[in-house]
Amino acid sequence: MDDEKYQMGYTQMNAKVDQWASAKRLKSMFVTASVIDTEAVTRPAAVNFRRLSISSIVPFLSAFVYILSCLWACFIYAIDIKKEGLIPSYKPYEVGVMSFFLPYNPTIVAVGDRIADFTSSFARSKELANVYGFSADHKDFERLSYFSSQLPNLKPHFGLLNDLKDGSHLFYSTLTHDIPDEFYYHFAGSLLNPVDPTISFLFGPSYQIPTFNFLEFCKLHNIDKIHVIYLDCGGDELNILQSIPEYLIKGIVVHLKTYHQNIRRGISQFQQIHELMINHGYELFSHYIYDDVIGDALYIKSKYVSAVFRSKEL
Repeated sequence: MDDEKYQMGYTQMNAKVDQWASAKRLKSMFVTASVIDTEAVTRPAAVNFRRLSISSIVPFLSAFVYILSCLWACFIYAIDIKKEGLIPSYKPYEVGVMSFFLPYNPTIVAVGDRIADFTSSFARSKELANVYGFSADHKDFERLSYFSSQLPNLKPHFGLLNDLKDGSHLFYSTLTHDIPDEFYYHFAGSLLNPVDPTISFLFGPSYQIPTFNFLEFCKLHNIDKIHVIYLDCGGDELNILQSIPEYLIKGIVVHLKTYHQNIRRGISQFQQIHELMINHGYELFSHYIYDDVIGDALYIKSKYVSAVFRSKEL
């Protein structure tokens, strides 16, 4: 009897020991599993990071390059807006700066007699852009047509886009002058008659060119918004801008020539242009003036400048 009680007690004790051991094993398994799970969360990430280090770094490099580009643009904004001197009428960085403010598929309209480089640069840099180029110079138009054969988004037109009715008007071209690189100090031809005989290169050959009304052309081609307007029209810029107020309201960038002396009859004066642009919400981003006669002004819609740079006072 005592042996049976002893055997029963021993069996119960063994059962409790086994239960305790099972609990310990379960706890150990739980802790081990927790450690394994923790390692599964952390260690593979470390392995993947090492394995995919190049692909993981690419987004950070892209962000870093973008920040550097913004700082570069800020530098240009802070320095070049105050600069006066000999500068090109077109510089590649100006296209780059404009791109900060533009969508991937902008509409660009450029009017002048030296626009082939400007329009082709935009057409190359933004493949989904629609670039309309109007040139009144035969050689420039040949280059424009050549670029358009390589760039399907570049649409060349011979003639000028302005506030006049569609038709034909007399164009006063300019001569090559004695500046070493005429590209830096270019006076565009114009529909306006030159009046200053002391500037001999204003009196080039005159010939008839086709003219296109700005609003009618946009309506014909279903252009509702123009993101970039480039005007180098020999002093007729103000008349053109005044005729397209709805496109100024919707636009983002206006790049144009400015004139600071009455070298043509009815020529646009910079102060009038500046007041018009300010009233339409634009900010003078940069302005170069050479010899107090001619200049290049880059206007950008003020809200876009604020959005990119956060502060206008740099």
